[in-house]
Amino acid sequence: MGSVNVRRVAVGGGLVAAIAVVSASAVLFTGGDSSPTDHVTASSKATPSTTTSTTTTSTTSTTTTTPPPLNLEPETTTLPPAPPPAPRATPPPPPPPPPAPEPVTTEPPPPPPPPPPPSCSGGGGVIGAMNADRAANGLAGLCADGQLTGFAQNWANQMAATQSLVHQNIGGLIGSTGFSTMGENILDGPGGMSVGEMESAWMNSAPHRANILSGAFSSAGVGIAYSSDGRVWVCVDFGG
Repeated sequence: MGSVNVRRVAVGGGLVAAIAVVSASAVLFTGGDSSPTDHVTASSKATPSTTTSTTTTSTTSTTTTTPPPLNLEPETTTLPPAPPPAPRATPPPPPPPPPAPEPVTTEPPPPPPPPPPPSCSGGGGVIGAMNADRAANGLAGLCADGQLTGFAQNWANQMAATQSLVHQNIGGLIGSTGFSTMGENILDGPGGMSVGEMESAWMNSAPHRANILSGAFSSAGVGIAYSSDGRVWVCVDFGG
């Protein structure tokens, strides 16, 4: 098949009364306007006089009955004097002002927890082959990451152009990413190498296998390029 060369490197990084008045008034009744004085007058009707006349041949006798004089003394009814008006009620004092509220100290809410790491499985190509080996070892799959893919492809192109199997400075790249840990596997071999053969070459090398099966990594990017002599140059960058 031809010679296959593999290399691996890993680096880590860190990361808100009311006042009521009551009054009362008295009602005064007076007799002068509303109840005129009643005058009761009693009168007696004169009893007709009775005259008895006895006529004889010699003497005339006349008897006259005079009625008694009338009693015209008036009868007067007087209403009792009205009671004096009730004294005006004194309004109650205003209620005291409410106490000042206690100052409230509001602390900012705690920041939300970081989202759980992505969990990808399966897939095709090199990442799919690595995920199959991770699943066989009880690990979640690696998710393809666009930024890591850009790093890996640029470096694969560089290796193919120079035909030199060397690692790039991932320690200088990690600061421009959101990852705290990065790793890298590289390989060169015959132009006809299959993905399975690439994965097998890495899994048979302890340092490369450690990167593929690392629980610290959750994402990966792959770059593949061919040199002028037809050989394949592969770079895989891991992030977590």
